[in-house]
Amino acid sequence: PADAGAAPPDAGVPRPRPARGRYDFELAVVNNSGASVSDFRVLLTFARRNHRGERAGITERGLFWEGALLPGRAVKWHVEAPGTEVKIEPGVTGMLDGETGVASPDAFFQLTRARYRVVRIHAAMMLAWLRDPRARDALVSLLPAPPLEQAKLERIRRATADVIPCSVTAEEGRLRACLFNGGVTPVRGVTLREAAAGEGRTPRAWPIPASLPVHEGVEVSVPLEGGAAPEELEVVPQGR
Repeated sequence: PADAGAAPPDAGVPRPRPARGRYDFELAVVNNSGASVSDFRVLLTFARRNHRGERAGITERGLFWEGALLPGRAVKWHVEAPGTEVKIEPGVTGMLDGETGVASPDAFFQLTRARYRVVRIHAAMMLAWLRDPRARDALVSLLPAPPLEQAKLERIRRATADVIPCSVTAEEGRLRACLFNGGVTPVRGVTLREAAAGEGRTPRAWPIPASLPVHEGVEVSVPLEGGAAPEELEVVPQGR
């Protein structure tokens, strides 16, 4: 055994200094709700990790927008701070609900001309969520996209399709969904397909021979094979 007073094996060996890092970015906030937000605040907490993995060098930045942030409007700040990680805490949180409603499609369409690309992406996403036909043009204006954005833009593209799946459930070995046709013509025969199958896996697909009337939903139920329920689905016209 080593002597009680012996130095630890790594004594005298210099440890690499923890990465300090620095943030320099633009932060945008969009009011998605149908009600104005007054005197909006955001707290950002920056930090780094020391040799023991503990948070150190904590720096806080408080952001404030005085007055009313109207529905569908955006506000931006430029932020600089030291650190290798950041926590963002907005003063208003929660999901969109029936009390405040949602900002108008026209308000989001105005954001498609915003200076910052991230705001334009958000505008396209909200237009797609609202099933506004202008979402497709907003999406096209964002192409070509860098690799880090491709997955998000693909999700927006799927949301702009004429036929979309909704109310998806998986239980007792079956996959159930409502296929809603938001287009202007009936659709006969589609394929319900897994959008994200995971690395190395072939997306599962289920042919649906049903007819889908305009602006109506058709409930379907298919055998769920291959393990877990799909994370996301898309509806593809047969032959594509």
